[in-house]
Amino acid sequence: FSHDTFRIEWWYYTGNLKSESGRHFGYQLTFVRVGLEGDSSIENASKWKVNQIYFAHMTVSDIHDKKFYFFERINRKGIKNAGAESDRFKIWNSDWSLTADGKTQKIKAQENETGIELNLTPIKNRVFHGENGISFKGSDKGNASHYFSYTRMKTTGQIFVKGKAYNVIGSSWMDHEYSSNQLNDELSGWDWFSLKLDNQTELMLYQLRLKTGGVDSLSSGTLVSADGMARHLKQHEFIVKPLTQWKSKRSGITYPLGWELELPNLGIKLNLSPDLYDQEL
Repeated sequence: FSHDTFRIEWWYYTGNLKSESGRHFGYQLTFVRVGLEGDSSIENASKWKVNQIYFAHMTVSDIHDKKFYFFERINRKGIKNAGAESDRFKIWNSDWSLTADGKTQKIKAQENETGIELNLTPIKNRVFHGENGISFKGSDKGNASHYFSYTRMKTTGQIFVKGKAYNVIGSSWMDHEYSSNQLNDELSGWDWFSLKLDNQTELMLYQLRLKTGGVDSLSSGTLVSADGMARHLKQHEFIVKPLTQWKSKRSGITYPLGWELELPNLGIKLNLSPDLYDQEL
């Protein structure tokens, strides 16, 4: 549900899907709620008043045709264009929506005849990250978030690409995170990984990038075993190395194009490479 007393909250879905004919797709759907600061003592009965803003991002990666589709929305709650309920599982932004039927989560988003309509059922129990569900993102007061994931969800439904529907199956990862002051002024951002491995383990890692260069010591992660047990990982337990780079022709920004992840004490070494180079949002 939504936690409206916190300033920032998001519901974040990513997945890998395959059609009946063997065509591969990736997707992302993110709903974000941002509380706006202001004087709560001022009464305002207008339906147009703004105290929460809602963002939504949706992407489809068509691996076969090497095409990437990205859409976004921004809406307010006052006139019910968007919202996130605090007493039930319902988040929406116009006609994009996130709901639940029992344990199955339902996500729906489509624009310009491209999008997704999927049912996601957890295969494993919910995993809490950090220490007792508190994920630290900095040394200042409040630099933390409440953070949990469903790291492996059976996924069925349809992907739409320019009006053509594909019946798909696959797996997804769901993140839910909320906080009021995640990053301090020393940090420029983060690199985040969510990996579903063939041996039925999952790995979440994030490294916080310092503006002066290097990585903050509060970077961390979680390793989830095949039986669902979660192990908290501290920054000294893993190494993240970017391998090559790719420069966007649209924005001029240069991104890492692949990574090597290593957890020496656990005997894990992984090489990551994107299915498509250009997946810039």
